[in-house]
Amino acid sequence: MQKLSPTFPEEIAQQFLDCFEQKFELFIPICTGYEGLDTIFELLWAFSRAQKELTAESDSNYLQIIEENLKKKVFSLLKIYETKITYHDFHELVKICEDTFKGNTFGEVELNACYNKLISKTLEQLAQQ
Repeated sequence: MQKLSPTFPEEIAQQFLDCFEQKFELFIPICTGYEGLDTIFELLWAFSRAQKELTAESDSNYLQIIEENLKKKVFSLLKIYETKITYHDFHELVKICEDTFKGNTFGEVELNACYNKLISKTLEQLAQQ
């Protein structure tokens, strides 16, 4: 069956829509540079959550492994955004990451605040284009 039908999603080009009597326009997403930052926020939340939940002495090694793994992922992702977002936003993001890994809480409130700021930044970028 897989050989007969392509995997989804199928990329639709304008030429696919030209055969219809009614004219359709394709939505073409605009890159703002802020796409994917939510992944960093979610990793920070996961780290903060692990710190909150893994408090027993027997959890310390496991927590250390989680911390090392998440730090590596977060700081690897940060390198990608260094040239994609504004200098101010990048350094603010680095500070949030460093503070979280030093023990500051990055819970649901902080996660939602970052999401809201990310949405605002994206809307600002779209308004300028």
